[in-house]
Amino acid sequence: MNDDPRRIHCDRHGAQRPAFVCGHLVSGVGLGFVEPEGPQDEDASDEQAAWCDRCETARLAGGGWTAQSEAAAGITLVCAVCFEASRARNTHWMEGVARGWRHTDAR
Repeated sequence: MNDDPRRIHCDRHGAQRPAFVCGHLVSGVGLGFVEPEGPQDEDASDEQAAWCDRCETARLAGGGWTAQSEAAAGITLVCAVCFEASRARNTHWMEGVARGWRHTDAR
């Protein structure tokens, strides 16, 4: 049993910090990876969170998260390692270039 409230048990990675993603990012590829920016609501948790471009479009159209956009997002609890894997699969390549990422040939 996991008694640490800041840890969850992941079947693949064991005890890890919790994070949240929209359900689309759990197994999606190339869907975009949007993380909250700026000041958050007082009741917002400090865990990592992200959602795909489609969820961001719905969020912006509603002027923020609404009951409908939250339901469509299907926010899912994942471990921090799964969160980073989701980031790697879903971040658009050009966003990475803008952040200074580059391809390295491992030959």
